[in-house]
Order: sequence, then C-alpha cells, then structure tokens
Amino acid sequence: MLILGNGFDLDLGLHTCYSEFWESDRWEEVKLSCPEPYFVQSLERYRITHHWFDLESGLKEGASRLLNRLKQNYDVSDYFSSFQMLIKELKDYIQDQQEHFEPKDNSVALQLLKVINRRGPLKCIYTFNYTDLEHISERFHVTNLPPLNYMHGSLKSDDQIILGIEVEDFSSIPPQLTFLIKSNSPYYHHSNLLADLYNADNVIFFGHSINGMDFPYFKEYFLKMVNMPINQDWKPQITIITYDEQSARQIKDNFRANGIDVRSLYNKVRLEFILTKSIYEGSSLEKEKLKRIVDGIM
Repeated sequence: MLILGNGFDLDLGLHTCYSEFWESDRWEEVKLSCPEPYFVQSLERYRITHHWFDLESGLKEGASRLLNRLKQNYDVSDYFSSFQMLIKELKDYIQDQQEHFEPKDNSVALQLLKVINRRGPLKCIYTFNYTDLEHISERFHVTNLPPLNYMHGSLKSDDQIILGIEVEDFSSIPPQLTFLIKSNSPYYHHSNLLADLYNADNVIFFGHSINGMDFPYFKEYFLKMVNMPINQDWKPQITIITYDEQSARQIKDNFRANGIDVRSLYNKVRLEFILTKSIYEGSSLEKEKLKRIVDGIM
C-alpha cells in the first residue's frame, strides 16, 4: 500500500506548502477579511516564533492559549466564520496550484505514478493531501490507479477539504472551539487505514512526515510492529521516501518521542529510507533502493 503526504505533491512540482500559502494573496485575503482578529494574530505569532508555518499546529496553539480565558457565554460565531474563511481560501489556493503547476522533470513521484499505472500488486493508496490525485494523474496519462482514499477530504467536486487539529487531551482547548477538531467536521469519514496497514506486506510512505497532527493515525500500527515477536518467516517492508537526511532524522526522532523504539523497529521489520534529494544529486545507492521499490510494485 502507498501512503502519500505533501512531500509527494511537492516532488511533482506543486507549491502546496502551508508556508507558500502564507506568502500568497489568499492569506492576505484571510488577514483582511477575518472577523476575529485574534484568529489571524495567533497564526502569525506561531509563524514568527516557530520560524515556519505549520497551519494546523498554529490553529492548535492559538486555541490552547485561550483555555480558561473564554467566558462560558463567549460568542464563537466570529471565530467560526474566520475558520471557515481560512478553509475556503486554502482550498482555492490549492485548487489554483493543482490546475497551473509546472511538473518537475522526471520526478521520483512521477516515476512512481507511471509504475502504478501498469496495474502492479499495489492494493490501495491513502493520501493525506487535498489535491485530487486522479485529476493530476490524468495529466500524465495515468488512469489505472488502485482504490484511492482521501483521509482529509479533497478538491474533488463532490468532496470538501478537512482542515483542523487533532487532540489526544480534549481538555487542552476551550470547549467552545471544538469545531476545530478534524473528527468534528461533517465531512470526516471512516477509513480502513489501520486494517490495511496490518494486512500489508509492503507499506510505502512518500512525502509524509509521520509526525505532528497525523501521527495518531499510525501510532497503533508502529507500536504493534515494535512489540510483535521476531518472525523469521515474515517481516513486513516499510519504506519511507523523504527529502533528505534531516527529514529522515526528524521522523526517527518523532518515533522515539512517541514511544517507538527505532532500533527495535529495524529488528522487527525491513525498514528503509529513500532520500529524493540524494537521488537528484546522483546517488547510486539511493537510486538502487528506489529501483528495488519500483520493481516490487510492478
């Protein structure tokens, strides 16, 4: 199975980073039109203090700062309207990027798409991106994708994007602002992600940071992998395609921060990282690792 994060879209050539949205006219529209000044101020403060723009973490921090500071009868209508405005402008921004992006020449992401088009053994795709992968794939004459699951909604005409936060401790944000929680979205839906992970012999992550807001989706799976007995006859393959050594290190550090013993994970599964930056720089080692993955899904 294949799991996609924003790094996949970036590798294709789309400018879909939250930081790029921040620099766009769409964000300026949010700033000018939001009826709740604190909503924008909290997001801008997050960007300044963290030196980058993780929109969902900014939403969570802004809400957490209001804990125990809102009166019980606080009118959340302006905050809610500001949140909905942000969703609309973000969706419009990504839609623009999807329709007008210039593909990167021979990107790793495109190589993978073309292999998938050959109807190999890949059983399903889970994407955490908002972009319409089927629409994008048609641009490259890729029309035979396996079953596709949009975890956070999509730009498809019959769908909506799901922007928001995940909280393990419900009491960490004011009860008046729980509309920010993704699973409270009317568009949130069931998925077979965990079941498909458990049943997969080969799991490929491409461009997914496997941390932050999305880690709870995978935590149970990775805990099961590190706690299972060593099986000489069966070891699932987990491949993580990421940008460079720093991003690979961040993923491993996040595993450790969430109770996943990285050394044990290497012992229990066939864990491998592939670095796209090194592939573009001509690394024969990374190219060979990618070839093995491509050959395995043909």
